[in-house]
Amino acid sequence: MRFDIVRQPLLAAIFTMLLLAAAGLVRSGGPPPEPDGGLLLPGALLQRLQSAAPLATRLLCVAVLFGGGLVLGRTSVRCALYPTHTYIAMPLYGLCAALLLPGDDCAVQCTASLLLILGVRNLYASCRNGYSFDPLFRGAFWLGLLPLVLAPALPLVVLVPAALILFKRSAREACVALFGLLLPFAACSYGYWLAGEPPGACGEALREALLHPSGWSPLLLPTPTLGLVGALLLFALWAAADYLGSLRSLGSRPRATALFNLLLFAVAAPLGALPSATPALAGVLAVPLALLVPLPLTRIAAPVASLLCLGAAAFALVLRFA
Repeated sequence: MRFDIVRQPLLAAIFTMLLLAAAGLVRSGGPPPEPDGGLLLPGALLQRLQSAAPLATRLLCVAVLFGGGLVLGRTSVRCALYPTHTYIAMPLYGLCAALLLPGDDCAVQCTASLLLILGVRNLYASCRNGYSFDPLFRGAFWLGLLPLVLAPALPLVVLVPAALILFKRSAREACVALFGLLLPFAACSYGYWLAGEPPGACGEALREALLHPSGWSPLLLPTPTLGLVGALLLFALWAAADYLGSLRSLGSRPRATALFNLLLFAVAAPLGALPSATPALAGVLAVPLALLVPLPLTRIAAPVASLLCLGAAAFALVLRFA
């Protein structure tokens, strides 16, 4: 039987994803950064939970990455994002989410990644005939919760109005999506108010978390890590060029989904340039990379694609355990 890692069976893809996720989190054993004093967003509470129970949090993070990878893999197949039937998005997600960037803030990283996956999955589901109130509300809700967990991910909320436009949703559905998007922020503000803080305390805390310099930059990464990240970004750009070149030949729903994926990548990729960027953004960047990179892998010869996948995984593991 011909060995083709891109078209590996579902069980093999699940095992590979779980192995890569567990290997990455084994090396994320340091203490997370201490949250600054003052008002704490849910992301800071996750950091405190990781400090209090590091082993249990790490095990939960493996389970979160595993669940997120399953959802992402099933979504990519259900939406027929690639010309062939493949689950390669799952191990690619495990590689990008757990091994791409070295960092110790695994609780925030994995939670933010799962929130983005759930948001994207539900927005995909809203692209259908008839009303889509439920998936729009759920997708907008998860994306509205995302900045409260990882403040630099705030620009990703533009995916909600983009989905309303690309998927041609009605004004009533837009109102439902707007309510779902603002609900987490409203709940956070209400919680602060119950604690005796002014009504605008949540917005102020989010602004401080977004603008506060973290002292980290992708340019500080070692050269081999930068090379791996650059290679994955090049494959994502290849996929973007492929999508743009074939838009006219796609149906209305595949075209809208392709444009949505391109916007997701265009917004997520520059987040590392924000002053508050941290290595936890690897969990966010892993989602568009896992959705886009499989497309060029299905275009090239199977032995070459398999060698590229094995080489990337081996290289990432060597970098993490070196």
